Amino acid sequence: MSRNIRVLELFLSNYRNHRSLKIETEKNIIFISGKNGSGKTNILESISLLTTNSGMRNSHLNSLVNQNSKVHEFAVILQLKLKKVIKFGIGLISKEDNFKKILKVDGKTESKINLAEHIKIFWLLPYMYNIFNGSSSERRNFFDSLIFHVDKDHKRNLTNYQKLQKERLKIIKSFSIFGSQKKWLDTIETKMSALGAIICDSRRQFLKKVNKFSATNHLTFPEIELSLDGIIDSYFEQKPAIEVEKIIVKKLFENRKIDSIIGRTQFGINRTDLKVLIKKKNMFANNCSTGEQKIIMVTIIFLFILLLKDKNVLNIIFLLDDLFAHLDETYVEIILDELIKLNIQTWITDVSCNYLTKDFKFFDQILFLNINDM
Repeated sequence: MSRNIRVLELFLSNYRNHRSLKIETEKNIIFISGKNGSGKTNILESISLLTTNSGMRNSHLNSLVNQNSKVHEFAVILQLKLKKVIKFGIGLISKEDNFKKILKVDGKTESKINLAEHIKIFWLLPYMYNIFNGSSSERRNFFDSLIFHVDKDHKRNLTNYQKLQKERLKIIKSFSIFGSQKKWLDTIETKMSALGAIICDSRRQFLKKVNKFSATNHLTFPEIELSLDGIIDSYFEQKPAIEVEKIIVKKLFENRKIDSIIGRTQFGINRTDLKVLIKKKNMFANNCSTGEQKIIMVTIIFLFILLLKDKNVLNIIFLLDDLFAHLDETYVEIILDELIKLNIQTWITDVSCNYLTKDFKFFDQILFLNINDM
């Protein structure tokens, strides 16, 4: 399961506002148009269930069932072209008022298969286009989510770091720390410093690769430069990793009292922010217009996918929700041009596609679906 993945057929039954919907896809670009609230995003979400427990919007499973249904269940059936055509079925089962997603492969229930290891599904949702004006944690989490697909250890390291961080806060909030607790606290902070150094280094190495692709792959998108704005990140520019680990341990020890009072870790990898510079304009993304920020986000994703393709990772499906809002026709053409060059199946939604007439040079390479007519 690795190369040139395609959804050949998608069938939804009782899924959100779709009582019954069938889509056959013979092209790489699928453009879904329709009024707001018609269920365009729901179609993209159903595909994202292949690699997530509750979809790209992280919804409660029971909310995926059509509200007018008498039976509390839904079905998402996909025919995927992998090394061969395989039929996947996704549904819902209820156990003691709890809901659980079930997956069937060619009609057989699978409990252990991890499709995320074989299929990569990337999505852009409207809120993500404004991430440069959001919180640093949103940008950091977005950046880490990209690294997960390149560095298989990065997610595990982050999870372990966060567990240690919670355990440390739990201990230092105690009124008194004695004997074994103090020894365990020292051990936790030592482990946090080692993991923190590894995580920061993974971020830095990934960032360098993306910047290299931005400089050497001449896309029609703007050249950008990513950087990490954090104290620990700055230390890595000046000192070897072993020295940075010692600094982290020292700072964690010194901050025990203040961290116990405020209830969070003042010094650590959670204080890093992602900065994006548009080279030609010498301007950071947060100072750009809404349309420019959307182009920058798409550029980052494109660079990431080029990086994956360079590693011969072609098991990708792209989901772009409401992508073309606030963009003029010039950028619409640029984006479609680059998508076609990527040769990756891409699902796009928009309220209307009237601006894409038969004279449009990519018209024949796009499957147009008006959901209001289905």
